[in-house]
Amino acid sequence: MTPHAGFMLMEEIAPRLKAASIYLPRVGADDPEELYQDGLAIAAKMLDAAERQGKEVAPSSIAYYATRQLLTGRRSTYAGRADVLSPAAQLDGRSRLTSVEETMNDPETGESISIGEALACQDEDPSLAAARNLDWETFLLTGDAMTGLMIGAFARGDTMRDLKGVTGLSDSGISARKRQMAGRLLEHFGADSLDACLADAGRDPVWMADLIAGREAEACQYRPMCSAL
Repeated sequence: MTPHAGFMLMEEIAPRLKAASIYLPRVGADDPEELYQDGLAIAAKMLDAAERQGKEVAPSSIAYYATRQLLTGRRSTYAGRADVLSPAAQLDGRSRLTSVEETMNDPETGESISIGEALACQDEDPSLAAARNLDWETFLLTGDAMTGLMIGAFARGDTMRDLKGVTGLSDSGISARKRQMAGRLLEHFGADSLDACLADAGRDPVWMADLIAGREAEACQYRPMCSAL
């Protein structure tokens, strides 16, 4: 874009878009300032295209057509009216955004839950699981075959009798092996890592705890602190 076109954009087109932005229909999180910025981007594209084609355009015409695009739901990142997140699709009534905080009935328990809770995956983060597997693989490579057998049995929740059948050791031998393995685990992973794993076991995800705390704080705002005498 040439300096002349830049001057035209900021001094003659921008004020028109600024004045029109407060009257444009808003969809979702749209606000006048955001519509104004989108209009500037659309106008800049028009000016650049006109310059490349060697055409002379009036600032009022650029401002008018940029405003018309915003009015019909087009944006600077417009991907078509078939895009469900596009304001154009929502203005046409072809899609509707719903907050994840909106409540629904759980089909299994019948309790009222939010859409976000229904869609959320309760499993652990795959990246954390992959990192943990890599750490355990490294640890197992430093031990013998008996260590691998015992850790596999612990992971399955086998009893002492099962351990004796798998390892062929006596009760005292298994206890000695467990103490030896505990020392190697502390040396390999560190006490801080093991404490963190134990503390996180069975704990809700951080995002879930934040969501519950926010709801409880909101509920306390409307709950009477004392009853009338």
